Amino acid sequence: MYNPLKLPLGWDGKPIPYWLYKLHGLNVELTCEICGNYSYWGRRAYEKHFKEYRHQHGMRQGLTLLHVRAQCEQLQDTITI
Repeated sequence: MYNPLKLPLGWDGKPIPYWLYKLHGLNVELTCEICGNYSYWGRRAYEKHFKEYRHQHGMRQGLTLLHVRAQCEQLQDTITI
């Protein structure tokens, strides 16, 4: 399969259309310092990772409020709270 843009594969094994790739924001790489500079592709995956074990384990340094936890993206934010 020819895939010069290295687009993710769809359910049929073919690359998804480029417009859909851009629409979902999969061209944007977001990193989280709390997760050990792990990178997420797209805003949806980034927002979803706040509920995952990797981020929660990194936040177990004294914070107990869930609504505050979800907004912390950098180590400096964690330290100031």
